[in-house]
Amino acid sequence: MDDAKRIDQKLRELLENKTKNYLPICLFLGEINRNIVYKKLGYESMKGYMVQLSQEKGIKFSKIKKLNHFGYIYLKYEKDLKKAGFKEEHGLSKLQLLKRALDSHEKDEVYRYLLSLPYKDFYKYINNVHPNFFANLNNNKVKKDKPANGTFTLNGKTAVTINQEIDKELYSYLVRVCQHAFRAIRRGEKIYYMRVKNREEFDRFESAFKKLIRQLRKKS
Repeated sequence: MDDAKRIDQKLRELLENKTKNYLPICLFLGEINRNIVYKKLGYESMKGYMVQLSQEKGIKFSKIKKLNHFGYIYLKYEKDLKKAGFKEEHGLSKLQLLKRALDSHEKDEVYRYLLSLPYKDFYKYINNVHPNFFANLNNNKVKKDKPANGTFTLNGKTAVTINQEIDKELYSYLVRVCQHAFRAIRRGEKIYYMRVKNREEFDRFESAFKKLIRQLRKKS
């Protein structure tokens, strides 16, 4: 029996198993997809192969498609996932968020939270809500910083007070600066400031900075 038929047979055996362990199924599907094994089995496309599996095994096509997707992603990041100790119980569905997480966050931190956070919180994390913030204040509820009479508080204590008698436009600007600063503090992030001459210069800097930070995080 050649390798293609052996892989196909093993996958079909796993699909027939009533007490399914889904990660091996994902990996077989991912391997068949990534290495174009389906063509050696007589199929023109991975979709055609999955449709046939769905019909033969009585499993919804959407489910097989999803498992294939998880397997393809796992194989792409296999070395780092194994190093981190990722297992099926950590949540296969989080794998589909992995690329986005790695594009915008530090690698070691991503894999740490991949294992420790449930899907919902991991999704929040990759959208720049830091996990440290989840357990922060008021029964884990995230609050937007709104100054009372120009005053910002941190952990129940006055931290910054902005004079409300200053120019309204300047007051609003300083409030926005403080809002960003306090959100970053609560998320466990660091703030780096840079002065720019105008909005056009800022937009150019922001675009270049985002591109650079993504490159640096990929290398780390």
